[in-house]
Amino acid sequence: MRRTSNFPKRRTPVARTGLATLLAVLLVTLAACGDTASEQTTPSTNSPDSVQVGDSNDVVINVELKEFGFTPDTLRIPAGQAVKLVLENVGLVPHEFMAGRDVASDESAFNEDLFAGVDVEGSMDMDMDMEDMNHEGVDEVPERGEEAAENGHGDDDHGTMLLLEGKAAGSMRFTLPESKRGTWAIGCFLPGHYQAGMKGILIIE
Repeated sequence: MRRTSNFPKRRTPVARTGLATLLAVLLVTLAACGDTASEQTTPSTNSPDSVQVGDSNDVVINVELKEFGFTPDTLRIPAGQAVKLVLENVGLVPHEFMAGRDVASDESAFNEDLFAGVDVEGSMDMDMDMEDMNHEGVDEVPERGEEAAENGHGDDDHGTMLLLEGKAAGSMRFTLPESKRGTWAIGCFLPGHYQAGMKGILIIE
């Protein structure tokens, strides 16, 4: 007579090894998925690193200008609140910052200036590293750049802008009214720069 047992059959080492392998594969797969999710890129817009609150409770937004683009290339600015836009040209050639709508047919400016009717305080820091310069006239600010540095405005035809030589920094301080809410654009209209892709979006919230 065959004797039966109520004890469960003991798993063989092979079965245990198979289960451990399966668990290891699952853990590796989950870890890989986590890494993939963390590497996904997000649109280049104001980040916590680029937005601060200044000593005077201004909203401070940092923007870099370079050959040929803005970082970030999408700005979000609150209406009805004092904003200080800190602009740094990290490139070697001059760049300008303008904001508006409807690019002129000759791509030299915006037909509608965001800052029209708005008081803009402009300033410029001319502390440049001359050893990094590779173009002429870097120790002089062009005429319309001087005007922009004084009051944030260029000539009437060109519109409101801040012109920065290479490795220079400046700022624009302003408060935009509620009527300016909406989507605008930013650009550099020095010859060839806008066409090379030096443009972006500005959203007034």
